[in-house]
Amino acid sequence: MKTSSIWDSILTMSSRLLVDGLTSQLMFIAPQHIRDSKRVLGGGFEGSGVSGDPSRASVEYGEKAIELKIEAALRQIKELFNAG
Repeated sequence: MKTSSIWDSILTMSSRLLVDGLTSQLMFIAPQHIRDSKRVLGGGFEGSGVSGDPSRASVEYGEKAIELKIEAALRQIKELFNAG
């Protein structure tokens, strides 16, 4: 994936990932830990840290988020090796 397309993907998906990114990532990596009955808008209790709308989460968005994280990490590693 080219750098420009990575940034295009980030910009396009940024609001979606902020809202339900963690749920989506967990659905991709370890779906057995997702309790579908609990995935509702504002499903957390006061102070739980739950925000956004996890009911919109998807495996596809989780896969894309993980892919973007891996690409960013690899890019940083390459930059560190090239700087030294």
